[in-house]
Amino acid sequence: MDKVLLVFLGGGIGSVLRYLLQLWLNSPTPADRVVWAWGSLTANVLGCAAAGALVGLASTRLALDEHARLLLSVGILGGFTTFSAMAGEALRLGEQSSARAAGYVAASNVLAIGAAWGSYAIVRTLLHARSP
Repeated sequence: MDKVLLVFLGGGIGSVLRYLLQLWLNSPTPADRVVWAWGSLTANVLGCAAAGALVGLASTRLALDEHARLLLSVGILGGFTTFSAMAGEALRLGEQSSARAAGYVAASNVLAIGAAWGSYAIVRTLLHARSP
């Protein structure tokens, strides 16, 4: 039950952080028109970078224990990042411009996966450089 509580707590923290990021980055526009979904894009890229760093860390002797992994990866990052929000925002963008929606989906995927790969490589390089 303690594992479920960690995921629950982490998910709440991650969701609130994403909401605050969206409030900060998604400035209101006339007629509530979506221009670009900066909040979710940023959350997904940052979350994927953090996930890549955690996977890189897990591949070393500094790996997280199961409780920390559940709190950070499944809980906080699971609540912070969201594919469903990205899909909804892409649909709203698509109502105004198919090209803008396609650009948003492409940017989300390329940047998020690139961030995960980049942070993974950085963590692995830094930690292996310190290994005796």
